Amino acid sequence: MNDGDDAGGWSLSALGIEGDVELELLSPSDGARWSLQLAVGLIRVGFAVDPSVLHHLRQFLAETFRTGAFLDREVAPGARQSMLEKSLLLGTAGDVDVRIHKDGKYDDRYFVKLNLRDGFLSFALTIDQAQALIVAVQQAIDELES
Repeated sequence: MNDGDDAGGWSLSALGIEGDVELELLSPSDGARWSLQLAVGLIRVGFAVDPSVLHHLRQFLAETFRTGAFLDREVAPGARQSMLEKSLLLGTAGDVDVRIHKDGKYDDRYFVKLNLRDGFLSFALTIDQAQALIVAVQQAIDELES
């Protein structure tokens, strides 16, 4: 997929880049299904999304990044009670859900997780990547709304 319309009928609608994090929101020429490409470090995933995903992701990060609201609770010295899962469905790749999960142990750690039929694939964002994601999402929203 590239910046302009091609045989696949995709156009770059919004781009956010910060550090080694890149978001590309691609719109189809037929209006049927949008796509998000997310690159973090050496990993790149592409999947179908609703175009409002950037706004939902910005809200999710604002509610969870270093707020203290979604941390596991210490119930005794060295013992923690796991919080309820806090995650956001970003989109799908066929029958595979692509989600971002807030880690309960650290207030600034996230995982991107692809839920497979018989397992999963996930990768963690470093603190720098989580901060870069926040900036990249806002850049993409600003571009989309301009």
